[in-house]
Amino acid sequence: MLWDLNTGKTTATYTGASNQITSLEFRPHGLADLELADGDANSSDVDSLFGDSDNENENDNDNENGNSEQKPRKPVSKVVRNDSVFMTSSIDGTVNIWDVRVGESNQDPVIKYVVPEHVPPWCMSATWANSGDFIFAGRRNSTVEELSLKMPHRRIPNSHGKNDVIPNVSRTLQFPKISGPVSAISTMPNDDLLLCGSNDNIRLYNLQLYDQSSGTQQTTKKQATPFMIVPGHHGGILSTLYVDESGRFMVSASGNRGWGQSAFTETVLIYEIDF
Repeated sequence: MLWDLNTGKTTATYTGASNQITSLEFRPHGLADLELADGDANSSDVDSLFGDSDNENENDNDNENGNSEQKPRKPVSKVVRNDSVFMTSSIDGTVNIWDVRVGESNQDPVIKYVVPEHVPPWCMSATWANSGDFIFAGRRNSTVEELSLKMPHRRIPNSHGKNDVIPNVSRTLQFPKISGPVSAISTMPNDDLLLCGSNDNIRLYNLQLYDQSSGTQQTTKKQATPFMIVPGHHGGILSTLYVDESGRFMVSASGNRGWGQSAFTETVLIYEIDF
């Protein structure tokens, strides 16, 4: 549903999803560099997550030592989003593309990506690449699929007399099988890094390293996708990965998500990102 927060009324309803909706995200246009002056502590985009007390203490110490020079801030990027096109994923594995400019209510998605062949029908989390040309979908078989919007797709008729789309999977990131389903996924505000959460682990994939390893000479043994484990969680299933728009902080949460009765922890962690 699309709501008008000034009146509290629903302005549009989108009813074409085929199952429980698991994620929703507006399409990004790309990345924009934030222009910051050296030592600009007043910018709302780069304030401390916990207020300005740390900055004030640093300034006091500098003044006591007779050093009033302010440290330059690192350049940061911010994701710029489209306010008309958005994506949703569903628990049955489908990914839908919607356009708020097409119709006013009860509309079907403009593109419905069904589950590719030989892929389990399941998706708990999906996100856009920052370019807006790809979608990353977490799957139950310990993989993340990159769906290309621009590469050719195969259309198949459905029971409603319309066409579904079998997406073009431009690449597949393979987890170790022991990690379980990929239940949370998020991009960093750059073109290279992808965060993936599953059972008790957050993995940071470097897509450039993936491309480099895929471009090397093929051997009989399949190469593992390069990743780094982000430490912190010690039980449960990752349910949320949120990175703020400037890429300075990450919030993650884990729990059992209602699956099974095994031991788990319910934990929220806040990370400060430095890369």
